[in-house]
Amino acid sequence: MEALLCQVCALPADWTGDGVLWMLGESLDDTDGSGSDIDELVTAQPPLCPPCAVKSAQACPHLRRRCTVLRARSFDLAGVRGVLYRPGHPSPVAWDASGVGFGDPRIRWIRAGQSLMRLRGITVVRLGALRETPLGALSAPVV
Repeated sequence: MEALLCQVCALPADWTGDGVLWMLGESLDDTDGSGSDIDELVTAQPPLCPPCAVKSAQACPHLRRRCTVLRARSFDLAGVRGVLYRPGHPSPVAWDASGVGFGDPRIRWIRAGQSLMRLRGITVVRLGALRETPLGALSAPVV
């Protein structure tokens, strides 16, 4: 996730002046595609390129029912998601599946399975707008 590669094809995720492209399998409060800004959210979903976002929304039954496509202007690794353990005898005991931030003292008790990325400066975009984007107009991140 830190390399900002598309979660489907592993090529660079789409990065424009409006930010990096992400798709969530849930609806946010403002999903009408009006360009309204959302301050911040945390996700375990890696970014995408437009062709893979469109294909995913068509192929996945969950995403066909509901998804939110957005661009984030800034982002940083925020923590990990995995199995949270608690002390036990003779060894720690699995307790919960949870996300834990890097500053949380419970982080030493988690067996991580996914990175969590904090997205900021978020603008919701229409999935249809990705279908209309010519592939030659897509830009890759400058690292």
